[in-house]
Amino acid sequence: LLGFAFSFPVLLLESYLFVRSGLSRSEKKIFLLTIFSSSCLVVVGLVVNALFLFDKVVNVFYYFADTLGVDVLFSINDFVNLFCLTGLSVGVVLQFPVLLFAMVKSGLVEREALKKNRRFFYIAALVLTGVLTPDPSPFSQIILTILLGVLYEIVLVVLK
Repeated sequence: LLGFAFSFPVLLLESYLFVRSGLSRSEKKIFLLTIFSSSCLVVVGLVVNALFLFDKVVNVFYYFADTLGVDVLFSINDFVNLFCLTGLSVGVVLQFPVLLFAMVKSGLVEREALKKNRRFFYIAALVLTGVLTPDPSPFSQIILTILLGVLYEIVLVVLK
């Protein structure tokens, strides 16, 4: 998973190089902006995971183990796998605003429709983060929903 996260920008760049000759100048600009912002958001996802979410996820596991009277035996491999899983899920969730930006710029969706149906986005974001966060606590879901909401509003401002 960590290898995929680090190779993702290279995969995007290679896909750009493959289709570059068939794109107009403005499409090339949008594609490169998408690659850059997507790569940055994966890094932001890993940072948010490291600073805010991962310790909460581990604490939830310890809490449930304590209430059930079970010993928790995490190995280093388990911690790394859990960190990669939570980091990758946050990185995937943060790709949604990039997708919205690309859809608006390509003409699939209009900015006014996104602005008008903002409340549906927030409900969808809450459901999406609930599905993609690996822990049962609402803390990580709320943090990711707030982060997605902020990014959604930034996308609306950038598209103005």
